Amino acid sequence: MEAENKTRCTKCTSVARIILWSSFTAMLVIVSWNIFHLAMQPKLTAALVYPGYARKISNFELTDINHQKFDNNRLLGKWSLLFFGYRHCPDVCPNTLQTIKWALNTFERKQPAADIQVVFISVDPERDSLETLKEYVTYFDSRFLGATAELAELSSFSESMGVEYARVDNEDVPDHYWMSHSAEVFVFNPAGERFAVLPPPHDAIAISEDLGAMISRL
Repeated sequence: MEAENKTRCTKCTSVARIILWSSFTAMLVIVSWNIFHLAMQPKLTAALVYPGYARKISNFELTDINHQKFDNNRLLGKWSLLFFGYRHCPDVCPNTLQTIKWALNTFERKQPAADIQVVFISVDPERDSLETLKEYVTYFDSRFLGATAELAELSSFSESMGVEYARVDNEDVPDHYWMSHSAEVFVFNPAGERFAVLPPPHDAIAISEDLGAMISRL
């Protein structure tokens, strides 16, 4: 009887060791993967990279300032910066577009072959016609692109992106209303996936350096 108990005890000890070793091995793999994942992440000062790096977005269809369809396919093959705003914005939009221009100018002096697309998406299609939108965005840089859509499509797209905006009426001058909107700049990789976000306040040097860090990782 005593011998049988010893045999059972030995077997239990062996099973416990196997379970303990398996748990330790699994933990080691997880820790190693996390260390590797963190090491591979670009070191950024302005941009916040999404966990797991990339996020696919829902299908959308806007119209750009050249009266061409702007959809998911237009985000393929190049890095893109998307910013939501409106032409009558008194401060955030012009400041952000100017900062992006400075950031790209700084970045391109280091990497002149880089292909980065900047798209300004108007959340005020009622007042921002494609013609006036084109005049507005190209004032900052002739390469900048503008796009918008009917309210239903625009609302669907912005919601899928987590962008909030709302009309703020002006009681004194009804036609001169404001649009309250998010101020983040979204970074898309050449696979057309949402890769990172640039929260305000925006700094041209920091954006330039972060673009270099992100692009060099892919």
